[in-house]
Amino acid sequence: MLFKLNATAQILTSFLLALTIPHQAAAAGPAPVDLRSTANFAILAGAAITSTGGGIINGDVGAYPIDGAAIGVTDAQVNGTIYARDASGPAGSVIDPVLLLAAKGDLTTAYNDAAGRTTPTSVNIGGPAGIGGLNLAPGLYKFTTTALIAGSDLTLTGGPDDVWIFQCDQDLQLLSGIKVILAGGAQAKNIFWQVTSSAVLGTFSDFKGTIMAAQSVTMNTSSTIEGRALAFTAGVTFNGNGM
Repeated sequence: MLFKLNATAQILTSFLLALTIPHQAAAAGPAPVDLRSTANFAILAGAAITSTGGGIINGDVGAYPIDGAAIGVTDAQVNGTIYARDASGPAGSVIDPVLLLAAKGDLTTAYNDAAGRTTPTSVNIGGPAGIGGLNLAPGLYKFTTTALIAGSDLTLTGGPDDVWIFQCDQDLQLLSGIKVILAGGAQAKNIFWQVTSSAVLGTFSDFKGTIMAAQSVTMNTSSTIEGRALAFTAGVTFNGNGM
């Protein structure tokens, strides 16, 4: 037997159904940076990739325009593909200069996108600790001097879709033993560090986010990164525990 709801019952039913539909809150912070093809790379470099037997790298690895012989990580270290421009790359690497050239072009686009964002959030980055010890909400942050994280850990608090972009007009330094901590559901894939010079992660440090450096990225002994090390002109040193 079919029953027909009266008008009042229909309104009440619609209201109750609406309560059961999850509310999708708008993401806080700027729009994310589109990494395009570089999103597949854990390490992408313009010069040598060196390693002293660091830990496992989860993602693709590549270097261009330098020869494949300058890629100093092994196939056993990489849960992904090692791409080289020629046949001199590590055993098991794939020769694909076209893919690497496109990835470097996409890195340029992503870097310029991050660098060109406007209206940064005002934050006190003075003092010997830089932004160490702070708890930063999603937003666009700009450093006109060295982007320093020292003294104590940096916390980034936000939801799973919230975005942080850090514009570093000089270098980026995470000192030894210091961590970047995510809270509230924040995800490393939504954190972008645009570095005009080079980035250095100290020993036993723990970093979060994608580094897009115009020059080099150095991961010192026992450091870890949840993210990417993308260096346009110079190399990447991977002496860490994992990426």
